[in-house]
Amino acid sequence: LSDFVLIAQVISEKALVPVVVLADVEATETAINLPNKKELASWFGDNDGRVPDPTPAQTMVLGKMRRRMPGWIQNDNPVMIGAQKNHHDRVFEVAAQQQFDHAHIQHICNETLAQFAALTQRKYEAFTQYGEQKMRNAVITTAHAANGFAELLLTHNVAKNKVALFTLHQLWPISLPADVNISKLERLLVLE
Repeated sequence: LSDFVLIAQVISEKALVPVVVLADVEATETAINLPNKKELASWFGDNDGRVPDPTPAQTMVLGKMRRRMPGWIQNDNPVMIGAQKNHHDRVFEVAAQQQFDHAHIQHICNETLAQFAALTQRKYEAFTQYGEQKMRNAVITTAHAANGFAELLLTHNVAKNKVALFTLHQLWPISLPADVNISKLERLLVLE
């Protein structure tokens, strides 16, 4: 859990959006494996240091380099943020958010997970896949609902049914392998 809090903090700083960590932790799980001070300093960096902007939208608003936690009002770079818009302009804003912000969040998540793995040697992914690569049927679930389900899926003869189980560790944006086309599946079961 502590790893995900550290990862979420950095994703939030890069994407400039809030990140929520949902955890289903047993009461008996008390081991906390925090990086040491040197690793934490390397992970978070200098609070006053400047970092490159990871998205085109941030570059437009904040310039090519910005403080880790930027000030939104800058006299040197005047832009209008949060202004009231009519319906027509709001439609353009939503389209721009998809192109300039939301489209980059998965890349930011993947990059941050890779950086954390390089620092701590603990690797996390957006999902775990069990079962068939060339599936006709799929089950998508969260880690809590998948408890024991993966073993059941793998121990029974599922090859003839071509079933795969995807356990999501990241709920938004939902990340599945590039070769999975949900619309071409015969059956899809979502367990919550």
